[in-house]
Amino acid sequence: PLVAACSALVTAEAAHRALAERWAAAGDDGEARAQALWHRLAAGDSPDAEGDAAAALASLAPGEAAPLVIALRELGWPRDSAGARRGGEILAATGRFDAALALFRRVEALASGPVEAARALARIAALQAHQSRHALALDAAREALARGGDALTPEDRAEILATLARSGVLSGAVDDAAGWAEEGLALAGDDPALIGRLGYAQGLVRWYRGDFPGATRAFDSALTAARESGDRVEEAAIVTGLGLVAHRKGDLDTALGHYRDALKLGEQAGDEARVLSSLQNLGVVFHERGDWIAALDTYREALGLAEALEQTGRVVQISGNLGNLWRYLGELEHAREVLQVGLERARAESNRYMEGLLLNLLGDVASDGEEWDQAERLWVDAIRVTEEAQCAAEEAEARLNLGRLHVERMSFEAARVALERALSVAERIEHATFTSQCRALLAALERTSMHGDPERAAAYMAGALELLPQVDNPGARWPILLEAAWLARDTAQLDTAADRVREVRQLLQAQLDAVPARHRGAFRARRDRRRAWGETAAFEAAARQGERTQVRDVGWTRLLEINKRLATEHSPTRLLEYIMDSAIQLTDAERGFLLLSEDGASDDDLAVHVARNLDQENIRNKRLKISHGIARRVVESGQPAITIDAMEDERYRDQLSVHDLRLRSILCLPMIGRGRVLGAIYLDNRFRTSAFSEADLPFMEAFADLAAIALDNARLIDAQERGQAALEKARAEVEALNKRLAGELQARTQELADTHKVVIRQQRELVARHQYDNIIGQAPSVRRLFAMIDRLLDNDVPVLIEGESGTGKELVARAIHFNGARQSRPFVAVNCGAIPASLLESELFGHVRGAFTNATSDKKGLFEAAHNGTLLLDEIGELPLEMQVKLLRVLQSGEVKKVGSTREITVDVRILAATNRKLDEEVKAGRFREDLYYRLSVVPIQIPPLRARKEDIPLLVQHFLEQNRAAGLGQVQGVSKTALALLQRYSWPGNIRQLEMVLKNASVFADNPILEPRDFESFPDIIGQDSHALSSGAFVGRTLAELEREAIIAALREHHGNKKRSAEQLGIDRRTLYNKLAAYNIVVERELHVS
Repeated sequence: PLVAACSALVTAEAAHRALAERWAAAGDDGEARAQALWHRLAAGDSPDAEGDAAAALASLAPGEAAPLVIALRELGWPRDSAGARRGGEILAATGRFDAALALFRRVEALASGPVEAARALARIAALQAHQSRHALALDAAREALARGGDALTPEDRAEILATLARSGVLSGAVDDAAGWAEEGLALAGDDPALIGRLGYAQGLVRWYRGDFPGATRAFDSALTAARESGDRVEEAAIVTGLGLVAHRKGDLDTALGHYRDALKLGEQAGDEARVLSSLQNLGVVFHERGDWIAALDTYREALGLAEALEQTGRVVQISGNLGNLWRYLGELEHAREVLQVGLERARAESNRYMEGLLLNLLGDVASDGEEWDQAERLWVDAIRVTEEAQCAAEEAEARLNLGRLHVERMSFEAARVALERALSVAERIEHATFTSQCRALLAALERTSMHGDPERAAAYMAGALELLPQVDNPGARWPILLEAAWLARDTAQLDTAADRVREVRQLLQAQLDAVPARHRGAFRARRDRRRAWGETAAFEAAARQGERTQVRDVGWTRLLEINKRLATEHSPTRLLEYIMDSAIQLTDAERGFLLLSEDGASDDDLAVHVARNLDQENIRNKRLKISHGIARRVVESGQPAITIDAMEDERYRDQLSVHDLRLRSILCLPMIGRGRVLGAIYLDNRFRTSAFSEADLPFMEAFADLAAIALDNARLIDAQERGQAALEKARAEVEALNKRLAGELQARTQELADTHKVVIRQQRELVARHQYDNIIGQAPSVRRLFAMIDRLLDNDVPVLIEGESGTGKELVARAIHFNGARQSRPFVAVNCGAIPASLLESELFGHVRGAFTNATSDKKGLFEAAHNGTLLLDEIGELPLEMQVKLLRVLQSGEVKKVGSTREITVDVRILAATNRKLDEEVKAGRFREDLYYRLSVVPIQIPPLRARKEDIPLLVQHFLEQNRAAGLGQVQGVSKTALALLQRYSWPGNIRQLEMVLKNASVFADNPILEPRDFESFPDIIGQDSHALSSGAFVGRTLAELEREAIIAALREHHGNKKRSAEQLGIDRRTLYNKLAAYNIVVERELHVS
């Protein structure tokens, strides 16, 4: 009201003066001083605004100063780097991170030198890391190291390395992070704050690698240092790290204590980011302990805080936690939706750890939904990612899940491989839960496999139960106990089995009771729980009847579970194997054979498709191992056959095969589907009579019927899939043909050739071709050039390559790319001066169909073509001013917009620029933007001209002569001393390119293997007037352009106007020759004419 009244009565300046006086009279508290200063500055009454603001901010607490900083920014403050730095620290201390980042970027822009700019970038990196924006943090930290270079103090470097190490490990770059942490600790000296930060990062590295004892030692040392420095925020992070170690080892009580301590420390320090981390970790512990309501509440609180703080990394993590909780509650669609979004964000953030974790969880969801193939693909991907990221616990879990899937699908060999590897990893990292689960599943494998070993099963289960007291999670306990129950049942330990079953049902019921009421139906309906409820209920029902034979005969229960697998297996081959294995398992037969009637064949042609026996007998002679007479009779009649002793059975007394094979017990069942007999399941025992009984028939007939239906469906689906595949193949061929025809049409109609080329070859070819070997020289200036290139290989900072024409600027650019981290990615070079200004934007950024006349299709620009690779902007000094503005925007934002499009496309491109101009002089002349110049010249490289390193001429001469011989241009082996002295005396205005052209000319026309001075007579400027001494005056007062024009004219005259041969002699391509003809106004008709 007061401001409104003042504004109505007097001018704005007068109102501000009045308010300033009122606030000044209101007292000496922080708010009054801040308000008085703001109104005084707004009224324009403060001649020294910067000084007044600095004095006020220095006297105020951060909480009082922060609103003043924000208000002052609206008045254009600060105008110097010191004020921006002070304001940034105030805003960071009060949690206004985005505003703080803006001020530190202003510090970078106003910095008086590279060290101040590097320190500003280091703070930007630390703030980005604090908000879990680790990709941005890594970029800023790398740029800080590059900007500061050797001028940085050891403490500065250690600060930056601490951020690199922390963000590196949290982005999955574990090896890089380990190196950064070690290097930082070597530079940290006795600074406890730095030791604490770097020690924390080192602990995280060891934790990710599964080295829990090493991680604990690193965290303990870091905690001592952090407490010495009084840094509560760092102390909270390190306490969280200790909680992570306990958590991964399965010690949930200890982990819960550490996380609660970290939450208190974060709240005391006023650090919302640390509070968020602690809430997230607490939610995970509640989740794993089965405290669902507490987990849901904590996750929701954490997710709300993460979104408020705009911490994308944390949002990804909490999405994973929520998705996992939805999966536990049985709400699979909710889980899939949340986890898929999290996976996409994790990949966008290049967070390998979270990518592996989310793939694992999505595999769980697919398995719960009985999407077996999808689950297998997801877990295989999870294993690959977690191995690459060195996330041992997550790798063990993925292998464990894959092994469980193979056990359920009866792929026993694959299951054994996966589980043994999972067990090895789990034991190495001392993870009790995963170790116990692996052992229990290996026991299940030995119990259910025909070739399993009961003694090994018992040993594995004993090991699993030994660790069971350390398994706190009820969801992990009951599957172990359930497998222990079935092993006890199958070894006739029925009392033990009953106790285990009772414990499983109690755990399941306790979990169910803890679940919110609206989720209980879905919770209980999840596949693994539904199966456990059903099997344990059947066991208890049989046990209550007091008939132990019924306890053993859980055939109907097993049949229900087998039917689920039959209904979901669509591969005929795997289905047949599963049918046979299941039949043997249900009846305890010695051998089993699955015979099928082929379409169009007689019953005499029954084919044995699957054969199994206990001694793993080779099936090459499978046809001779069964009684085909009994099998044919069953197929013809559609009725099962069972015999207690076939050799004494009157029905089969005349069957020679029964006597020849000395068969005893036989059970043969028809497989009837859609009204016809598809084949037969043949089971026998050659050594025991009465192996089968009439009691086996009801559920075995039901099994055979179910198997027939499943087989018929699988064949139909297989035929449909093959038809679909053929259709897809035909469609792909049509699309490929259309694409080829479109390409041919475009090739015929497009007269303007592509102005760029992207060279992507096999990595070995690239490295071999673009090693430093292509940069010839041993002069001190060249060795300095090599040393500078070495420093540029492992980072992505922009580089400006300056040098005269012909000095090899593109070779340097290729050496930087093909020896660096992006060597397997595209290298794209473009000559900015060779493309008409009207086409340059389309070439660089691309265009969409209809953007302009003749834009008949979408086209990628050079920035898109170079995505994840390197773009060389050659002759950058030729770039028109209007394009300089657009290029600057792309370099600042990392986004390009195609001509005619409104959509921004994100690109990741390393920029190298080259020029033969003095760009600093171009800036002064107003022909080149200063801001773009500073963007491009983060690291300038000056390539020396050939006249400044004449000691390298012998090496260059030998190199070019070898190239000429390899290309078939003569057989010159070397040059005489006199000729070499001649070449070394010449000033070479065209540099190395001119030397190469001269040697090509001399090699072609030389009569002897050694070049003499007379072989250079075509170049009078080189040999001089008397052919013995070089006339340096030949070039006095003449420009390089004049010399180049004369060289072109001479070449054209020598080749009678043939542009191809002239270009070859000059060492340039025809496109460049055409450009130079136009530039120099050279017209070639029947006879050469120069206007």
